[in-house]
Amino acid sequence: MTGTSIVPLALAGSVAIFFGILAVVGIFVVVVVANRADPDPAGRRPLAVYYFGVSFFSVFAILLGSFGFVQSMVQLIGDHAGFNGSAIHPIGDAVARSAVMSSIVTLAGVALLSIHLPRGLALSEGADSRRGPAGRVAQSYVVGVAFVSVLIAAVATIALVYQLIRILGPGVFLLSGSRTSATRPVIAALFLAVAASVLAVVHLRLLPPDVRMIGRFPAHRGATPPGPGGPAGPGPGPGPGVARQPVAPPGPVSGSPPPPPPSWPPPSGPPPARPTG
Repeated sequence: MTGTSIVPLALAGSVAIFFGILAVVGIFVVVVVANRADPDPAGRRPLAVYYFGVSFFSVFAILLGSFGFVQSMVQLIGDHAGFNGSAIHPIGDAVARSAVMSSIVTLAGVALLSIHLPRGLALSEGADSRRGPAGRVAQSYVVGVAFVSVLIAAVATIALVYQLIRILGPGVFLLSGSRTSATRPVIAALFLAVAASVLAVVHLRLLPPDVRMIGRFPAHRGATPPGPGGPAGPGPGPGPGVARQPVAPPGPVSGSPPPPPPSWPPPSGPPPARPTG
């Protein structure tokens, strides 16, 4: 087949290399950083590393496969004037081949993820590092997936915005072809940005609520800090020209008998005799 390709080889190779580097970095975080020399009396850490390492690879296989499927389907939008092929339906056949390959990658990722991620979360009892070494591996997996997903969403958003600017100013940015053909990368980049963002949010929700909310809601928002006016120090004095209010004497200590009431008026009677001598 000659002429314009449905999915350029350079673009497909760049995307594959990009995702491959991110997958290697993420697996390094899950396997090496989480696999510290901490005591593991239950022996769960190696199996947890296996479960979450495969889950990490599966998550981004799903993302890459679904992106490839969308990238293939958007080629059906508009026409391909410079495309030549020997098949009867060159555009449809090329789209079908790319879509089938992307679907196989996506389904393989879904199958692996559905087997490994639930078992990993059950083994670690949640993505909580306070539950031991397996919990630390699970939390490292969640944070690694969220980090890579946010990075992918940022790159896709940059490409999306730049492509929109090219469509709005085709003369300045030397846009070749029609605006319809230039819209295809916009749709694919939009899908990638949204899918990666959703992936990051879904994984961050696996963290415990008290860990996930740190930094968003302070733990002691209404507490008064110690110091002047706080629970650990006296309050500030009155302002100038304001009389200081008398302080009431402290009440009786709990458990002691109350003092006898004062006798009033004083008892009447003759004064005591003065001694002579």
